[in-house]
Amino acid sequence: MMESRMTRNCHVRFGERYEETHQSQDWKVRFVPTLFSPLLANIALHGIERMLEEYVETLKMREDKYPHRTLSKARKIQTLAFVRYADDFVVIHKNLEVIQKCREVISQWLNDIGLELKPSKTRIAHTLVPEQSEDGKVGFDFLGYYIRQYPSGRHKSARNGAGQILGFNTLITPSKQSLVKHKESIKKTIKKHKYASQIDLINDLNPIIRGWCNYFSFSDAKTTRDFSRQDHMVFQKLRAWGRHRCKGLKTAYEKYFRKIGGRNWVFAVKEGNANPLRLLSHGLVELLSNKPCES
Repeated sequence: MMESRMTRNCHVRFGERYEETHQSQDWKVRFVPTLFSPLLANIALHGIERMLEEYVETLKMREDKYPHRTLSKARKIQTLAFVRYADDFVVIHKNLEVIQKCREVISQWLNDIGLELKPSKTRIAHTLVPEQSEDGKVGFDFLGYYIRQYPSGRHKSARNGAGQILGFNTLITPSKQSLVKHKESIKKTIKKHKYASQIDLINDLNPIIRGWCNYFSFSDAKTTRDFSRQDHMVFQKLRAWGRHRCKGLKTAYEKYFRKIGGRNWVFAVKEGNANPLRLLSHGLVELLSNKPCES
């Protein structure tokens, strides 16, 4: 969905609401995340999209191609994309001046209800040209994803709805922060099971791997080999876990790893010939998530 909205001249703005609302110069109420936090954020920020649409309707816009007709209000609104989840949002437009003005309009709108943008998480970025980003970094993070575009030749380039060559491809991958958090979660779980059984370790790791892979199953993580790198990271940590318990790699391999199908070094329980309890692979979970349902 985002790919169709991002063009070569696309600028985006990414913002998040402050975690503190100021009631006076001396008193403040700290925002504490709860189960109702997303709902409260939606209520507080309700109407911000319509406010941006009303602003865009006042702009003078013409078609890029001859005869450069003036755009109608409906088409002006179509040039602006606004995506929000709770208090995280992105504003997308091809004109940098429009994005800068949107930041001012949003800031004023939030000030009127006692809120303000968080400077550390508010930035203007270009999805293709780093020089046009205010911090010199191309792309942006949103809801755990990293979204950016890469130049490409005419034969590998993406095309728009009219079949025209765009000159770039859009990649949506797990953000660096998402990769680090997943790695730390795996590391923490393995460390917690330092003296536990292999069955308990597998039962605790599988939901973590399945949930992470399902969330990023429709991204380009497989194209960028993020899934295979995660599998390699998990294998290294499990190898160290087994070596610590068996006082040697050879014994650890023989006790905790086995060959299943065409896969070697599968972390699985070696008990009987029945379907063994095994650790999920990031790549296989991704394939199963995108497998079409058969009727």
